[in-house]
Amino acid sequence: MPFKFFRKNKIKIDQEAKYDAIKNFIDSHYGVPRAEETQVQSFYNEEELLELAKREQIGIEYEQLMRKRERESQSRLSPGVSKGHRLEKRQYNTSQESIEARLRRISMEETFSRMLLRLIDQDPKKRTDVAIYKKALVDRKLFSKIRSKEDYKPSKNTVLLFAIALELSLDVTLDLLNKAEYTLSRTSKRDIIIEQCIIEKNYDIDEINGWLYKFEQSLLGV
Repeated sequence: MPFKFFRKNKIKIDQEAKYDAIKNFIDSHYGVPRAEETQVQSFYNEEELLELAKREQIGIEYEQLMRKRERESQSRLSPGVSKGHRLEKRQYNTSQESIEARLRRISMEETFSRMLLRLIDQDPKKRTDVAIYKKALVDRKLFSKIRSKEDYKPSKNTVLLFAIALELSLDVTLDLLNKAEYTLSRTSKRDIIIEQCIIEKNYDIDEINGWLYKFEQSLLGV
């Protein structure tokens, strides 16, 4: 039912004018403006419109507008997440072809098992497999598993033991660790101690364990 709203000229407005004025107020304060939409200038100030919305009990229309604006705002901020946005329709900066190409290279990369066996074969001291895995404090069953399973994932401790047994340089040790998806952390006391021993070419496992024990770190081969 129409009502009287007194301003300077005591303008009488109808329901449609009220609706447009409130909609414009909601759009400008709670929504994300669209470039293609024409901005309607309201002849009410902010306090009048708020009071108008409360007093006129537009309720349902007001609530629907708010919900609509909230959904639109969420869809703009989170494309692909809200309902109606499909993943395949999104535009990506990274192409699927580039990802697939890199994933294909994984099968061509040298695995941990391949690299370890290659390093054993290239051992300058010409030591046997048995001599290497015994020095690494690894039993025959585990070594056999590493040899037979090309995609075998060892523990970080096992990788370090083989690196020390083979007397590898730091660069090669890091490469071997990387093949098993590990690295030496700059924030780990244990890793720093082991790294320093490798840098100084100290490959005596008992002595390395002595330093680890002194600084209360877990020992190699235990």
